[in-house]
Amino acid sequence: MVKFYDQAEVVIVPSKRTRGNDIGLLSRIFPIPWREQFGRVIVEAFARGTPVVGSDSGAIPELIGNPELIFEAGNPQALKKRVEHFFNEIAPKLDCEIYFQKSLKFKWSFLAQQLVREINST
Repeated sequence: MVKFYDQAEVVIVPSKRTRGNDIGLLSRIFPIPWREQFGRVIVEAFARGTPVVGSDSGAIPELIGNPELIFEAGNPQALKKRVEHFFNEIAPKLDCEIYFQKSLKFKWSFLAQQLVREINST
């Protein structure tokens, strides 16, 4: 995946919400709606300095952190507009180091330090 991220100008994460009855066998046991929980692919792309355009499903907007890079899940026209906006407006002035810096707060060592701090503060 490292080579993919290094060659990509942008990674698209088009996850969509489900109704709870359209995700196979599991939906028969637990018929609940589903949203993207934590898009690990987003953090992986950021670690390589690659920007991400993603849907508004689940935690994707929070991880990306820029509303200009978010589109409505399940809406191909909204995706098209965001990708065009990315290449026309954002990419020309983009500092990819920002994405690498964002990825650092998801390193295991950083997360472990935060957990220890939280435990010690209680």
